[in-house]
Amino acid sequence: MPDHTKDRAPSHEKDRAPNQRPRSALGQLKALLPRLPRRFDITEDHILSILIARRGRKAVFGANLFSEPAWDALLELYAAMLGGRRISLEDVARELDIPQSTMARWIDVMSDRNLVETESDTTEPSRLWLSLTPDGYAKMKQLADHWGAAFLSI
Repeated sequence: MPDHTKDRAPSHEKDRAPNQRPRSALGQLKALLPRLPRRFDITEDHILSILIARRGRKAVFGANLFSEPAWDALLELYAAMLGGRRISLEDVARELDIPQSTMARWIDVMSDRNLVETESDTTEPSRLWLSLTPDGYAKMKQLADHWGAAFLSI
């Protein structure tokens, strides 16, 4: 009886030939990781590209299928902080293409959860500046670090 064990894939990743690709997805990921840099810093451009991709869904599927104003606002505020920019309630509402009153309600919710803080403009009291709280920034950074690890594994 012939020995067919040579035709089978190695049962353990360590048993595979050096130039052979691991069969399992986890094995492929593990093989890839040592060759990658240990850290991937997310920039304002990365966050803006996520926002652009999210807005692309609107063009394809319509305006109301993927409505997440709070999430999009957090992304806008995180991108602004990474870029050293100030952003107002009016700016965020315009970028998200939603009424200012709707955005204001979401800002209240996020403020209650200590994610967003507001500051009135000293020269134009009707303008409200928005920013992430230290806790909001830390949470967005933590999430971005997860994304960075995922980007590195691709």
